Amino acid sequence: MPIEVRELTIKTEIKSQPAGQAMKLEPQDIKALKQQIIDECLRTIKAKSQRDSFNR
Repeated sequence: MPIEVRELTIKTEIKSQPAGQAMKLEPQDIKALKQQIIDECLRTIKAKSQRDSFNR
């Protein structure tokens, strides 16, 4: 009887900066990032609602 073994190994490395050297974001950069997140969420919700429109 054949046996199939599948294995996935994920290596994660986290590098953080000391608190004094944290990257400073300008208010306009933060605003742009927030808008990108909102746009992506709305696209995802719209795509999902179109796919699942028949499940009511």
